[in-house]
Amino acid sequence: MDVLDTNAKTSPMVVDVNTALRACDPDAVPAILNGMLEHRDQPLGQEENTRLALLAKARDLVRALKSPRETMAKHLWAQVRFESLIDPLANLSRWHKPSCLAAITAVKGLLPACLHSPAYLTQTNYATPTDVRSGAFQSAFKTEKNMFEYLTAHPPLGQQFNHHMGGYRLGRPSWMDPGFYPVNERLIKGMPESDATLLVDIGGSLGHDLQEFATKYPNEPGHLIERTKCDFYTDLPVKAARAYYLHSILHDWPDQVCKVNLKQVAGAMEPGYSKLLIHENIIPSKGAEWEATALDIMMATLLSSKERTEEEGYALLEAPELGPKISGIWKVSGAEGLIECTRLRDEMM
Repeated sequence: MDVLDTNAKTSPMVVDVNTALRACDPDAVPAILNGMLEHRDQPLGQEENTRLALLAKARDLVRALKSPRETMAKHLWAQVRFESLIDPLANLSRWHKPSCLAAITAVKGLLPACLHSPAYLTQTNYATPTDVRSGAFQSAFKTEKNMFEYLTAHPPLGQQFNHHMGGYRLGRPSWMDPGFYPVNERLIKGMPESDATLLVDIGGSLGHDLQEFATKYPNEPGHLIERTKCDFYTDLPVKAARAYYLHSILHDWPDQVCKVNLKQVAGAMEPGYSKLLIHENIIPSKGAEWEATALDIMMATLLSSKERTEEEGYALLEAPELGPKISGIWKVSGAEGLIECTRLRDEMM
């Protein structure tokens, strides 16, 4: 299988995307567990040394089992937030004299929007933002551009964002791996032997997902399409592909914009053959994981959008004016889910 750009050139897959998912030291786990078992008959309430020894072993076990991604998420995301919550008195003592506001808030990148978000929400009476040109991001940067337009207009922010998205997918269970989405059964089976299009990655940045797919399924029929310039608000040039893939696209936009995009995709699909694959966080109604809910707040701040629950996904994707129907949802622990849609009817608005 080839990954084709507009000049029909192929590109190699150079990064093992599973590296950040693996346990740091799995070989050490048996010895650590055996060390813990040595203390199983010792009373914890009376022997402090036993408690401390078990605590040390427990920490060793966590370190051995944790993946690099889990460690980085804790240190760079969750722990930073906790420190900001428990350190107000230290900050008050540190800034006991008047300080220049410009110096305090002289941060770069997207952080100004995050810092400005509480004030913006107060001004809007905490209403859920839905206008892509009038949200906390626009208020902070004094612009009418949406975030993507702003990043493009202010290099090197656009390039940095592409690198971020390349790193974002590292260390996450891949939808195309065994045990997640049944690729052979749902996609490969039913593909014609001709020179057909297998997978179109819409809004796929630098093509990270297509490169991974080509590496894991190199001998399957069909082409993967990348780097084809188009505006999927108005038209998709590749028609009747086996699958159209949207990874972390819908969560960038409020419902009314998503419907415009989805209408174009549905119009390109061949009823009864094409599939729409949506790779997004699917937030449960109870027991949601902190990374998904934190990202939900980030989406509202930067893009006036949100992470959706399964119920919200159904309401959006099966809107009467669109046409697609959800044919399955696949989830694994600690990862984005995959929603498969098919187009069974031709009633398009």
